[in-house]
Amino acid sequence: MHVFLTGTVQSGKSTAILSVIRQAKEKVGGFCTAFGEGRGTAQWNLYLFPASGAPIFDEAHVVARFQRGNPPHAIPSRFESLGVPLLEEAAETAQLIIMDECGRLEGEATAFQNKVLELLDGETPVLGVIRRDFNDWTETIAQHPNVQVVQLTQENRDALPAMLLAWLNAPTLTKLGGK
Repeated sequence: MHVFLTGTVQSGKSTAILSVIRQAKEKVGGFCTAFGEGRGTAQWNLYLFPASGAPIFDEAHVVARFQRGNPPHAIPSRFESLGVPLLEEAAETAQLIIMDECGRLEGEATAFQNKVLELLDGETPVLGVIRRDFNDWTETIAQHPNVQVVQLTQENRDALPAMLLAWLNAPTLTKLGGK
């Protein structure tokens, strides 16, 4: 079973994932995304980097550019040149694969999408974040038989990291919070 968190923007999904990464005993692989400085100003960037390391905020790791008043400009080739190798490495070496975050920006990054979907058929647990408004390829993730989508709310936000760690430590667990 794989778990993908969903919820409103800035509700704490990535914070929950980072808490699990810090506390997990498993070897972590995969990717994380984060906004650099200036989020919400006139222009800002989204970066993709290894889940097992510190955020990297340099030009080579920009996967999307944002400008106030305009739609985001995704860079599909960067999702593929950065994300696919991180997912391939995770498939070979990790005990927990992180996918933070899957959403609309990857809409034209078909190799990236295919690698994500391929890993959902595997045995290595995946912990990810998915956009709330499932569309196109993210709907495929949400509907995958090995995926449980968990809504992050104000009520479960503080308890969720402990629940996710318990899920990781119970290999026979089929649903988060139940057997």
